[in-house]
Amino acid sequence: FRNIIENAVEGIFQFVPGGGLITANSALVFILGWESVAQFQTDCPDFVGELFVDRQRGQEFHHGIKENSFVHAFEAQLRRRDGGRIWVSINARAVRDESGTLLLCEGSLMDVTDRKRSDDMLVQSLGRLNSLFFETVRALAKTVEIRDPYTAGHQENVADLACSMALRLGLSEDGVVAVRLAGILHDIG
Repeated sequence: FRNIIENAVEGIFQFVPGGGLITANSALVFILGWESVAQFQTDCPDFVGELFVDRQRGQEFHHGIKENSFVHAFEAQLRRRDGGRIWVSINARAVRDESGTLLLCEGSLMDVTDRKRSDDMLVQSLGRLNSLFFETVRALAKTVEIRDPYTAGHQENVADLACSMALRLGLSEDGVVAVRLAGILHDIG
């Protein structure tokens, strides 16, 4: 089992409730930027408290372990030795004695920084695409208004009124957006 742990690509750890590291594999040390487990233990005596960028997330992690005895796919930013920040996904569980006293926490973490960056880029691209889509719809509506000046502004007024009604009815955000589009496009046919 020691060979499996040492050659795993995930960072594997065990620490006591106060945050002191009991054991870690070389992948964990590499992910966090240290050169050896011994150096990591010396430089970072409070394994959890010193690594979480957002202390609130660190407290949520501790709470999950203490109250639920586990955390699954817990994402947070950690500090690397060089001061850089990485996103990790942590799976961990509490080890308790017969009386339920928390003895230690053990688990694994994976660096998900690249995935988080990709997710952020995807959200930004989706935002730009939505904006472009709405501008295209508005251009279509303006084309109809130019052809029939009598109805100038009518589509926007209908869209605003329909959105107000949709909000009062409690439609979801996506539902309200769909109603706005229908209001803008209703005269196009």
